[in-house]
Amino acid sequence: MERREYLLAATALAAGIAGCSGEDSQGADDETNPAEDDTESEDDDGDTPASGEEPAGTGTEERVRTVNRLQVAGSVTGEDTDSNEDIERIGLIVKPESGAGDIDLGETTIEYVGPEGYKTLTEKQFTVSAVNDDDTSISTRKVLNGETDTASIRIDLTAIPDLDALGTGESATVMLRTDSGGETEIRLAVPDVITSQTVVLSP
Repeated sequence: MERREYLLAATALAAGIAGCSGEDSQGADDETNPAEDDTESEDDDGDTPASGEEPAGTGTEERVRTVNRLQVAGSVTGEDTDSNEDIERIGLIVKPESGAGDIDLGETTIEYVGPEGYKTLTEKQFTVSAVNDDDTSISTRKVLNGETDTASIRIDLTAIPDLDALGTGESATVMLRTDSGGETEIRLAVPDVITSQTVVLSP
């Protein structure tokens, strides 16, 4: 009788141990599965861009800068002020190029290349006067602020250090550069014979 009771107790103990082992294994599996679910959730949350797509915020933004240029209106003339058959003064009429914004002629530089070499002229070395000026912006501030605004620019070569009058048959180049960087190049050519006080240097 005692042997039977002993065997029953041993069987019950073994069954209890097996049950605990099974619960521990299932618990371990349950603890592992949430981590796997989290991994799958992160893969499917849409944060990772698809192949070939550019991540947001890395595109290149273009910066547009307006360059205002001057346009020559009519012919560029030269004046033989002392009747010595050479050109002491250059005159030209300018206006804003179509679509340009305001142009401050006081901030415009003139680059002159002639027989004597290269010279940059500043505001004090050429004169500006209004030809067509609806609101006195040219006469008061030397500013072209409309497409119909036109101004006269005169350069007295003999009044500028290191420059001389242009002789017959000689040539020169004038570059007008606005404060925004717009450039207008004008080629000048003095006739071989000067028969009047005013001659055309560039058509």
